[in-house]
Amino acid sequence: MTTMQDYKAQFDALKTCAANVPLVDLKREVERHRLSNEDMERIKKEMPTQCVFVDGFSFARDLVALYQHIRQHIPSIKMLPTSEAVVMRRDGATLHGKAALYYEDCPYTIGVIGLDYSGSRPYHFMSGRIANTKYKNTKTRSDSRFYQMDSGDMSSFAKRVAALCTPFSFHVLSYLFFSTLKSESKKAIYETAYATQKLISLVQNPDVLQREVENLINQGVTFMTPEFNEFVEKFREAKQVSVHEQNRSVPAYFIRVTARGTQQFVEVLSVQNVRAAEHPVMVDSEPMLRLHIDDVPEDIMGKLSVLMITDVGVHVNTVGVRISDTYFWVER
Repeated sequence: MTTMQDYKAQFDALKTCAANVPLVDLKREVERHRLSNEDMERIKKEMPTQCVFVDGFSFARDLVALYQHIRQHIPSIKMLPTSEAVVMRRDGATLHGKAALYYEDCPYTIGVIGLDYSGSRPYHFMSGRIANTKYKNTKTRSDSRFYQMDSGDMSSFAKRVAALCTPFSFHVLSYLFFSTLKSESKKAIYETAYATQKLISLVQNPDVLQREVENLINQGVTFMTPEFNEFVEKFREAKQVSVHEQNRSVPAYFIRVTARGTQQFVEVLSVQNVRAAEHPVMVDSEPMLRLHIDDVPEDIMGKLSVLMITDVGVHVNTVGVRISDTYFWVER
């Protein structure tokens, strides 16, 4: 049975390894490298033996061959170029020698395949699922070979890579995207505290302050000016809101929407407070539930419907945040 410590170890490795990133971020970053039909036709004539086109990107031929070998074991795997390791030609064309592997229904990339012909083992795969103990003392593991394996045989290497390319578990994904909701949720604490401080800065009229100070000395705590009375009332209200926000718990659900035939299901992981110091899945999560879409409570379904038409990564206050087309954090 996988323990929470196991999930945390997986999470820490995936967060450290540069080959594992949110899929939506990578798609946005590499879109500028996508070629037009005219560019592809021109490059085909100029570089007929060097590159192969996949989904509008130009890849090194051997890299695509490795990718196709991997797809023989896992047909649903896909690839995108990484943001680095490209050969720029004078005319602006790019030839990618590295590619991120991913699944459309998994919002985090699985790893990166690459080529390097400087040695006898030209095929590489980097992922947080690899622990190359030969390099365990490397200080900066995100830029090291600790998370990398190499080979000189494409066929056997593709089989090894495929074995490491299973989609991430529901719990690991909740951990990877937990900071997205937590940071947005905590904004309310800082915003309400700032609103309280800003009200103080508005009382800058020295005549008003002098009159109030004199009045406090002579009369105790009775406020004489309408301005200060109004300020004190607003300050008390703002302070109450700020204290409430600091003490408020934010329970939430991590949700995945799946389909089986014509039927839709929702998998739900419930946590008590996303503002907890530790990731709540590690300390207070409840067992995962699997419900038919018709059995999802109306309030949760309403918020889920809002997030389904919201852009990925955009937090909607008191509603949640959409991680991908199928994954969501929904505030309770």
